[in-house]
Amino acid sequence: MRKTLKRTLRSGGRRQFLKALSTLGLSGSALQYLSQDTLAQLTDNPKDEVPRLKALHHENHDAVLAGEEKPKRKPVYYTIPRDEWAVTEGAHEASRRLFSQFRSRFGTDCTGEKGLGYVTTGVTDRVNGHKREKSIVVQHVTFDGDEPQVDFERLKDASPATMSGSVGQGDYEEQVQDVPVTFEKKEVSTLAGGDEWHYDYDYSGKGTPCGAQVEVKYGGETSDKEAIATGTVACPAYHDNHGFVMLTAAHVVDDNYEGYEKEDIYNPDHPDKQGGTRGDTLKKNFTSQSTKCNSSNGRSNDSAIAKFTDGHTYKFAADDGTYNNGWEVYGILGWDKIKDGASLTKQGARTGVTSGSVTCVDSNYNVFQTDTTSNSGDSGGPRFTETYYESGTSFKSVAGVVSYGNSSVLGGPHIGNAESAMNVTI
Repeated sequence: MRKTLKRTLRSGGRRQFLKALSTLGLSGSALQYLSQDTLAQLTDNPKDEVPRLKALHHENHDAVLAGEEKPKRKPVYYTIPRDEWAVTEGAHEASRRLFSQFRSRFGTDCTGEKGLGYVTTGVTDRVNGHKREKSIVVQHVTFDGDEPQVDFERLKDASPATMSGSVGQGDYEEQVQDVPVTFEKKEVSTLAGGDEWHYDYDYSGKGTPCGAQVEVKYGGETSDKEAIATGTVACPAYHDNHGFVMLTAAHVVDDNYEGYEKEDIYNPDHPDKQGGTRGDTLKKNFTSQSTKCNSSNGRSNDSAIAKFTDGHTYKFAADDGTYNNGWEVYGILGWDKIKDGASLTKQGARTGVTSGSVTCVDSNYNVFQTDTTSNSGDSGGPRFTETYYESGTSFKSVAGVVSYGNSSVLGGPHIGNAESAMNVTI
């Protein structure tokens, strides 16, 4: 590493420091929180060992758990070898350029003759002989019965067999050649509904926990139809205007059902599911039918917040109407960690707790998939990993909210998308 760069990283001003690290190619999420002191603790040479953002953890967890303070968070970093970093980030840069090429060729208009529809590009790991390598996967997705407007074979014909990618700038640019491009068809759906349940209890007077079942009633005095949509809430978050709220998927509380008008979101009573702790949906952000072509799988922002009458807790729901006192949300998982590979768990009202590994990462819209079982009713539930374990408590970092899937794949946006769209802090 050149002496001028070393000098800037050690003693330059904040602007020079960030510019130097940006030249090396560090991610925006890592740069946002990184200080010179933190960098010095992580590595003597960021050209050889690249800092990555692992998570944002509560600094005031006890006060957050008690509902007394807004979450204050501190970054947690790790490093990976630069050659490994270059392969990962180079593949993602190539994936983004391929998607841009598809958009230029096929357009993004859902209603016109041309349009991608549910076509995505992401990065996955594959085994080539005895070696694991990064590859770009182009997914041709049938979503809730809607097929992409671009034919699968036509899409394959329009794509090169390999792509190249580059990361870093100037003297520190890294080239990654011959990233394979693969193709697959998928059928997935939103996951609200179903008929067999977990965590279906009334938490009146106790606070709604992470991963609890919720129901949204439609109909009433202003409608001649009645219906109930069932899903899951993810976890609490803090909103500057509304205080502590619960985060879920927008399509769980979506009121765009023809002939229906939304009433309340609530925890069902067990076992008859009547009454329960009620709440109001305050805000939601959902990629609708008319704009789904402009986002990855129509789910780059599938999030909503609701305020429950009897409050919240950062503990998880247990399947006996109590809390899982051994699990607590402690912050969020960084996007860098998703890209570098992670094992994640989800809790949903339909299939309970299931786990799997990240299988596909779409950096066009920060959406990712895991090989995790899911079914109707899991929507809105938390996707998370253990941050650390201490004195009988497993502290969890939330990675995202359940949005779509099938029996073998679970997908949705990174939790950062939801925080930005809802203007909240977990």
